[in-house]
Amino acid sequence: MANETLDTEAPAADAAPKKKAPIAILLAAGVAAGAGVGTFLAGPVIAKRISPKSVAERDTIAPKDTATGPIHLIENLVLNPTGTGSTRFLLVTVGLQARTPADADLLKIFDAAIRDVILGELGIQSVETLADISKRAELKARVRESVDSLMKRPMVGAVYFPQFVLQ
Repeated sequence: MANETLDTEAPAADAAPKKKAPIAILLAAGVAAGAGVGTFLAGPVIAKRISPKSVAERDTIAPKDTATGPIHLIENLVLNPTGTGSTRFLLVTVGLQARTPADADLLKIFDAAIRDVILGELGIQSVETLADISKRAELKARVRESVDSLMKRPMVGAVYFPQFVLQ
């Protein structure tokens, strides 16, 4: 009798792994089928519906006076804003989008002078002005005007602050 109970327990232990194998195979086949349907059927249909509209919207949203030249990055400018007694600092990266590729080359050549002008322009701003996000467009306009004044002609079409950390 003791042998019979041992024999009945052994087949039950073997049955559990056999049930897991078909489930794993079915799951893998379902994932593969879903990927195939998404890639070859649903993907192209969705892309046709979205792409032309997205391109048209992007073209109408973009400002007409935006420069088309390369962006010259001036990274990791660190300065103490006015009136802080050197207890606060601003870490900023400035992207200057040139109006033409030739202008971008000049921005690279005059990088040191441009850095100095930007540091001067941002350094005279108060912490309140720098912290107020609604004044960010005004700051960008001042930076653009300062750089264009240094270069003696309009070279910068757009100014970006991809990094702007005030501590």
